[in-house]
Amino acid sequence: MQIENEKLDLQHLFGNETNFLIKAKLNYETIEGSSNDFYIEESIYSDERNRIVTLINHEANPIEIFRQFETQRIELVCFPFKHCYRDGDLWNYQFHSEHEMVTRIVKSALLMGPYRIISYFANGTNNKISRWVHTGDGSMQYLEMTSVFSDRHNKKLMGLKNALKIIITEGHDRNVTLYITQVEPFKKITIEKLDGGCTSQVTVSIGSRKNLFTIASVDSVSSIKISDGKLNDRELVYDYKFGMKYTLSGSNECAIEFGDAPDELIYANPDYYGSESYFPKNPVASYSNKFMVKAEYNKVINNVNYDLVVTTFSRPSPNPISSIYSFYWFANLSIEQKLYSKYGTNQESFQYDYIESRVISFSREIWVFDRNLNEIVNLNDRCFKERKEAIILNLKISLLDQSTSRELHTALASILGIKNYLRRLIMDKLEISIKKRGVSHKFNIKSTESGQIHTSTIDECLHLEASKSNLSDVITCKTRGDYLCLGIANGNSLPDEDNNGLDCMVFSNSDQSLSRLSREAPLKVIEKSYLNLNGSKFNAYDIKLVVVDITIGDGIRLDNYKHSQRRFRPLKDTVSIKLDNLNN
Repeated sequence: MQIENEKLDLQHLFGNETNFLIKAKLNYETIEGSSNDFYIEESIYSDERNRIVTLINHEANPIEIFRQFETQRIELVCFPFKHCYRDGDLWNYQFHSEHEMVTRIVKSALLMGPYRIISYFANGTNNKISRWVHTGDGSMQYLEMTSVFSDRHNKKLMGLKNALKIIITEGHDRNVTLYITQVEPFKKITIEKLDGGCTSQVTVSIGSRKNLFTIASVDSVSSIKISDGKLNDRELVYDYKFGMKYTLSGSNECAIEFGDAPDELIYANPDYYGSESYFPKNPVASYSNKFMVKAEYNKVINNVNYDLVVTTFSRPSPNPISSIYSFYWFANLSIEQKLYSKYGTNQESFQYDYIESRVISFSREIWVFDRNLNEIVNLNDRCFKERKEAIILNLKISLLDQSTSRELHTALASILGIKNYLRRLIMDKLEISIKKRGVSHKFNIKSTESGQIHTSTIDECLHLEASKSNLSDVITCKTRGDYLCLGIANGNSLPDEDNNGLDCMVFSNSDQSLSRLSREAPLKVIEKSYLNLNGSKFNAYDIKLVVVDITIGDGIRLDNYKHSQRRFRPLKDTVSIKLDNLNN
């Protein structure tokens, strides 16, 4: 990193840490002679995230500053609940009747931030610096800075409290003092899932409006029941694996479309926090618990596009552990989204005005399995009305390594959990999910193909084509800006499949409603992949297991299986397993 074209060596001050928190206090003396303080939390991410987030609190006037780590360039300055400024500064920040000389040096120090100021003392042994510096907003200012380390012989900061103060002076009139009260490395918290499924309750509040979300999740599929307290309940299912959303309405109606998961689902998924769950390694006094603050432009929430959304994630630091079960994680998690729109009609405007806040609160999370799986599987009757096929696989599972009787007993006692691991293995190997069996196709559709139209959504395409009685199927394909919509007349074949073609779905028009997917891979096609399961290895509870035999239905071996011999049973939410020791 370079500041004023000078290469800095910060390893002595911060060690080898790449991500850490600086807790600081900026003190200045008012014109009347009283003392006044700004309290600062600065999160440094010098890894691939390349960002610094500075949170400043002063009386009732919080400030948020977002900057790049490598260049130190300020990208966004926010005065929450008022305005944000892209490439902004603090010159519009209002002090209470302060002299211009006071406000100028205070604003300069706040704009630079603790990390930037500390970095000036990285090289050399001189504890006093006089120089022109960039204050972070493109302007230059001549400042004198004097550092005072609590340990003059060991100028280290990482993991220490009250190790440094820096006196910043502009001319001979005014000065401010920056106290570095604590520097703590960040540690990453791993969020662990329990075997099975979970049910979460999430409340989303916007002003006086509230919606309650009950989310049941199993593997990559979640069902959501949404209640606004006014009998306007809604229900949908989302399949993360295939990016499919099933919106349920009426008693037997189901709209199916490609789409992104709703925010409520994204934030209720432990995987979302995999790369962002960083907390101070040791307790930090008066820590705000805001472990992640991010700014996003042109973000869509509930089908409304906002020019800027600043999202703050808060929860107590789970010291001193390095992993946490997800139901403990969500029990203390709170999310606030501050929504902004651009000032005026000028699309190049650098000012964003605050509209309102959206608060997401997690009230509880319960880990269950059978009930969640049954709820999700039973929805097939609404979205796939003609599905009557069912196959039961019987898998023989053996332990790979020489195991003690105790380990074998542990495996037998954990058979329900092993079934969950096995279910995920089956879905990954056969490229299926709980809700669907590979509906995505790649079609080579020529631009000269007759009958094609372009629509903004899948639903619009289906609405336009559903009334045409001469169509057997309708194809929808995702393009750059819209959906290509093509009806297939009765008796005509589908376009040629091509690995380089468009991503498409095919809907059947047999019931004149286009309410179901017609081109799911049938079970007899998936059966060809069953052999892929043989020899599959997986780990469960630190035990290495392997699939050594597969039979289908009433015990017919898969390798001797003939289609004419197939016997069906009703689909169950269990898997037949035989567990033995491979070494015996």
